[in-house]
Amino acid sequence: MTRLPSRQIRRSVWFIPAIAGWLIALATAVSPCLAQTSTVTKDDQPTTSMWQMVRDADRIVFLGDSITFDGRYVAAIQQWLRNQHPDAPPVVINMGLPSETVSGLSEDGHAGGRFPRPDLHSRLDDVLRVSQPDLIIACYGINCGIYQPLSDERFAAFRSGIQRLHDAAVQRDIAIIHVTPPSFDATRFRQQIDGNYPAVMRAYADWLLSMRSSGYAVIDLHGPMTDALHSQTSDALSSEPLQPDGVHPSDRGHAVMATIIINELGQSRSSKDSMDDSGFTPVAAPEHVKAMRLLRDAFVTAAGHQRPGIPQGLPIDEAVRAADRIVDQIESKQQPTRP
Repeated sequence: MTRLPSRQIRRSVWFIPAIAGWLIALATAVSPCLAQTSTVTKDDQPTTSMWQMVRDADRIVFLGDSITFDGRYVAAIQQWLRNQHPDAPPVVINMGLPSETVSGLSEDGHAGGRFPRPDLHSRLDDVLRVSQPDLIIACYGINCGIYQPLSDERFAAFRSGIQRLHDAAVQRDIAIIHVTPPSFDATRFRQQIDGNYPAVMRAYADWLLSMRSSGYAVIDLHGPMTDALHSQTSDALSSEPLQPDGVHPSDRGHAVMATIIINELGQSRSSKDSMDDSGFTPVAAPEHVKAMRLLRDAFVTAAGHQRPGIPQGLPIDEAVRAADRIVDQIESKQQPTRP
């Protein structure tokens, strides 16, 4: 597959929802601690800062499971990036896949026995061939422990999977930022599980954070998101909990995720970089989400996968044109009316 001209694909991808601003504002209001996520120390910081990695990227690909596939936090981050580079925003491509792991593991009877969890590594070469990223942002872990107690075997599979992903990126001269697993709300999880799964995710997150000393660029999502989960007020819990089913975030949960990641990216800026979060205004979210998902489905389909139930995407060129039409309609509505 030939690489799409940057100018063609850029126009079709950078529009991802300005509702991101609403989400980010909401997240900050929900949990003040999110505005003060811990700064990565100099000793832990990779030679190239995460902000530099983002600033240098023309194409950014997000990898992950169903949370990334949903993409609301991806959309918020993309909108923020567009504010930082209004003249030349990076192309953002969401290639998450529901149920996926980086560990290659699957529990017995997953999805009622209809199919095992897909393994990222079975499609990774094709994902990179189709999307041709300069930067990968990957968030795995919550499925990788397959909702079982901590074990040496499963933990080793997760570590090996992350290292294989990291090495695959490095070998292709692709920058990569790892994101620790999201929080897990055991009180809302709909299945009976053995053991303390939040502790499993904490162990996975702690190991990934320890890889900073080996040069990995790592954003800690797990710690601040777990703090936000535990600090939910009764009003928030009754109106919109962070993770209604214990795993998948609500609008509010995606807002929290985006805020944490944006904060960590912002903290890795040099002093000469200015933070520009102006210009976020609510828009007609359904149209933006529809356009984003057109592109997501096109790229995921083009790369191929083994997960049943995923929408069949249009050919990429056709999806780009369809997304262009949607964003043209949105922009025409936003033009000021002349007297």
